[in-house]
Amino acid sequence: MVAADLAALKTFKAEADIRAQGVPEKPDGYKIDLDGWTAPEGVQVTIDEKHPLAAPVKDWAHKYGIHQEAISALVKVQADYVANEAKAWNDTKATEVAKLGAKAQERVDAVTTAIIGRLGEKGKPLLGLMVSAGVVEAFESMLRTTAAPGPSAQNGRGSAQPDLSKASAGQKFAYFLGANAQGKQQ
Repeated sequence: MVAADLAALKTFKAEADIRAQGVPEKPDGYKIDLDGWTAPEGVQVTIDEKHPLAAPVKDWAHKYGIHQEAISALVKVQADYVANEAKAWNDTKATEVAKLGAKAQERVDAVTTAIIGRLGEKGKPLLGLMVSAGVVEAFESMLRTTAAPGPSAQNGRGSAQPDLSKASAGQKFAYFLGANAQGKQQ
């Protein structure tokens, strides 16, 4: 019985050594990459080794003796999920924007140019809102009702619109409240 137990122990040790061959010596020895993985068309997925989850995943994998191969497979599963979500988002956005008609992209580009032209860098966060036909149409409507600042701009009532680019938010709000009240009285 002792010889059989010794043989079983040697087998167990040999198998453990084989399993350990795929485990890096230290947690930072794990590679988090997408080698051999291909993103769907129109989607780009990149890996950030400095992502806040990278180090804890590497520590966890090392603690539990997880092979590099398993970590690579897990990263690819996550990449598939992210890519499919991005593709679905892109497809939904394209379907929505297509509702704007044959000149959909021209309309989106015009709104983009107008927003950046009026607001500069401060307008860039608004561009992320243009994901549906309704939002683009709302921006178009808003942009039609107010003229861009400048010496020849008209506010729709035949009078020049003042340059409010240096006005505070409160001053702009007060001006537009007053302008709207005057427009309704006329």
